[in-house]
Amino acid sequence: ADKFAAEVKHLNDMVTELQAADTTLWCRLNMRSGGGTHAELKGGIHADVGFSVRGHLDWAVVELLMPPNQDADMLLTLGEEGYPPPCVYGCSLLPVAGRRPIFLEFELPAAQDCLRLLLPGLSFFRALGFAKPEDNVIHKLNACKPKKCKFRVALGSEGLTRAALRLYSGLKAPTKDLTKLVNVEYCLDDVPGLQEAFGDRHVHVDYSADAWGYSVAL
Repeated sequence: ADKFAAEVKHLNDMVTELQAADTTLWCRLNMRSGGGTHAELKGGIHADVGFSVRGHLDWAVVELLMPPNQDADMLLTLGEEGYPPPCVYGCSLLPVAGRRPIFLEFELPAAQDCLRLLLPGLSFFRALGFAKPEDNVIHKLNACKPKKCKFRVALGSEGLTRAALRLYSGLKAPTKDLTKLVNVEYCLDDVPGLQEAFGDRHVHVDYSADAWGYSVAL
């Protein structure tokens, strides 16, 4: 318990400081080889655990929460350009070298047309220096018929580690097609019981960019 005392205190502090509307504990699995920095499980799967807090954030608070590096400065310029502040702050409970990797989540504007819903998220990729997704990838994302989208960024002590466009849809998203486009093996069947637990209706699809390139996650 003492090992995580500082992280639990940080969670409680954030709930109070941000006047949290809700708090979520999460676990993230990464099944790509070499894809994790925290806990390695059987079969080379890497795991991370942490929390996210939805509350009242502004860019001044965001600046205090982010690790000092060039990518954080680049993200802060988005505020100067009129981007709204994030609505969610998250943090790993497994610090790396004494520092907490964090993530921020941005609500994207609502739109009736699916493609118009995707465009603000795609502009985030460009603003953060990532290459624009290829047209065939955008077509497959559009085929997910998202009802809403969010954009997430993860930062560590060295800078930006991950950027993701999260799509929420009631349809079964064409994830097999997406994984082929980004050259990632479709490994849903490798996770025992996952289909039984969640069924065929995917809650959300993450299209993300990190040091290994683009990937798709459920």
